[in-house]
Amino acid sequence: MAALSYAVMSFLLTLITHVACAMVFPSVNRVKSFLVVGALVGVGQVLVALYRWPLEVVVPSVVLYAFLCELYLFAFTLALGSISANLLMRLRHGPLLPRTLNEHYSGELMTRIRLDRLCQSGFLEKNGEGWVPTARARRLAKLFAKLRRFFRHDQAASNIVA
Repeated sequence: MAALSYAVMSFLLTLITHVACAMVFPSVNRVKSFLVVGALVGVGQVLVALYRWPLEVVVPSVVLYAFLCELYLFAFTLALGSISANLLMRLRHGPLLPRTLNEHYSGELMTRIRLDRLCQSGFLEKNGEGWVPTARARRLAKLFAKLRRFFRHDQAASNIVA
């Protein structure tokens, strides 16, 4: 039981450190910073746990830590890209006029935000008046196409240019 509590405490340390890093380095990609912090704390957690407990106690502790990190990352990235979650965050400070909502959630603005995020993540580059996928994006698109075929989503995969 102590090892599982240790996993939860390690996860809380990861969250606190991630928030501190986001405050100190606001321009750094939040997902990447969480992965770095989570990996460092995770390695520390494994080393300390192996020193304190037998392997059969350490493994469930590490699995719990990994599960909590994955759950947080899933929820974090889901909320980051969710229009509804973003809208709720804006409305928590008070009501907004319909005109203001329309300005912030227009199709053009939402597309621009997504394009900016793809550029920041290294998947798109601006090329004159348009956008072109990077080599990294092409590799990812090929992987997605293979996964779609593997999971028998071939019709949807035929729309992807890999």
